[in-house]
Amino acid sequence: MIPGQDLKTLTPPVTFSLGNELDPMHNYSMQMKDDDAGPTGDDDNCGTYTFNGDDVGLSILTSGSHQVEISITHPVISYTFYDTITVYPPVTTPDIAITGETIFCEGDSVILDATIIDGVNYQWYKNEDEIPGADSTSYIVLETGVYSLTVTGVGGCYANSTETSIEVFENPAPPAIVVLGNVLTTTSVWEIQWYYNGSPIPGATLTSYFPAVEGVYQAVAINGPCEAWSAELNFIFQPVEEIYLNDFNIFPNPNTGIFMYEFTILQSQNIQIKIQNILGEEISINNYSNMSGLITKEMILINKPEGIYFLNIKGENFNKTQKFIVE
Repeated sequence: MIPGQDLKTLTPPVTFSLGNELDPMHNYSMQMKDDDAGPTGDDDNCGTYTFNGDDVGLSILTSGSHQVEISITHPVISYTFYDTITVYPPVTTPDIAITGETIFCEGDSVILDATIIDGVNYQWYKNEDEIPGADSTSYIVLETGVYSLTVTGVGGCYANSTETSIEVFENPAPPAIVVLGNVLTTTSVWEIQWYYNGSPIPGATLTSYFPAVEGVYQAVAINGPCEAWSAELNFIFQPVEEIYLNDFNIFPNPNTGIFMYEFTILQSQNIQIKIQNILGEEISINNYSNMSGLITKEMILINKPEGIYFLNIKGENFNKTQKFIVE
């Protein structure tokens, strides 16, 4: 009996709906009866049909003079799933304000200031690597690198700033000026600019400079925006002899006949070193070929009387003598 449906008034085949979804995991029984005396009469059983909730197809049930044809359409099993989807507001892309220069020297700095955004966390990055502890709206940059900022809001939503490139240059050491004859030289490894009386000399950018006039000279070592100045040098032209021989010294002086002497030859040449007594007598004489640079030698005068002696150095472009005393 199907409530609300009077099947006896229908012409076969009869189609009806159970009104419920069938569970494929269960079996069902359907009983057919005739309707002899209404709902309360003695109805005769025409047959029972058992089927599974997952059966599909056509079946025929015969019982006595009655024939029932049953067609089962595959039931539609509905499954409903529920989940919660939360949409968080987007995070505003932070703007970066730069206080200072993006190219500067060691010891200086530049400040990166980000937009203040409510409800977000800040994290600064250098060369795409997280900077430990850099989680405020500002960051002070001291090193070369590419810097950026990520702000993270509710639910993990985030936004990245544009990148800022910073270049930090090493400070050059102040150059020392060496006077070699009438030539100014520096051994600085940096780019050089020579100055005369406080003004740059056009084109004077080599490690050596040949002054045309006497005056105050300086050398400036340059690395990018960084500069280091030498001490001022008051240049005065030297005599020609001193251009080729410099720093001629005897020590100790006086001595006991054992002493050192040194000198600097600015141009490679053959020289002669001679020692004479006060009477002009030769005590020692030595010849050397292709000598240049700083030369230091020891001299030992054996069994020589106390008195005044002279050490003479003669080259192709100079001839210089110094007195020393043996006591």
